[in-house]
Amino acid sequence: MQGLTAQGIPWLVFDWKRAGYRDLLATHHNVRVFTVGRDISPFSFNPLIPPPRVELIAWFKQFIQCISHAYFLGHGCEVIFQDVLGKDTKTLFDVLKKLHTYPANWRKLQWLQSAERAVKALCYGTIIHVLNVEHTPPIHHWLNQNLVFELDALTESEAKFFVEILMSAIYFYKRENQHRALHVSVIEEAHHLLQKENWNVEAKSVMDKIFREIREYGEALVVIDQMPS
Repeated sequence: MQGLTAQGIPWLVFDWKRAGYRDLLATHHNVRVFTVGRDISPFSFNPLIPPPRVELIAWFKQFIQCISHAYFLGHGCEVIFQDVLGKDTKTLFDVLKKLHTYPANWRKLQWLQSAERAVKALCYGTIIHVLNVEHTPPIHHWLNQNLVFELDALTESEAKFFVEILMSAIYFYKRENQHRALHVSVIEEAHHLLQKENWNVEAKSVMDKIFREIREYGEALVVIDQMPS
């Protein structure tokens, strides 16, 4: 990270276990550390607001894949989310309210319960102040800074969703705006995102696609894990 900073290349780190990246504060004045889910240095991001020039429907599809991957949801839940998400769902609270009144028959009831469980989990506890906000800076606001996101206050599913939705925002922004300025993202404990589940191929492909394509837009990904397989 020191080498990137010296070259003027901005970066961000997803630090799952507080691995010591905050020590950079002692030697670099231009590093910001966010304690995601804790009040010391809070960070907020509305996952329902698309990056600039990204169509709302395309972004909702990505949101659905991210939440499906993080909370092990099947295709039936994705259909329900497609019915619920719209211009009137400004926050996750709005999504939860619409799910509560969704007219599900007996065949859709289990899907609805699973969808409600996932959204309710993101509307409860420390994550509530991270994701349930109406207005947040656009993603490109952060791409010229050096950032550390400490995720140890989040559950595994919360952290997985947070990383995937932020990386999706970076990918979509760079792709739709032809933003090719150099930037580096570091993902610690990457096995949380790259496990080979078989239950939902479409949802599993969220990070796979980003890993394959994002380098075309000036984004480098550094994946760190104890189990490189």
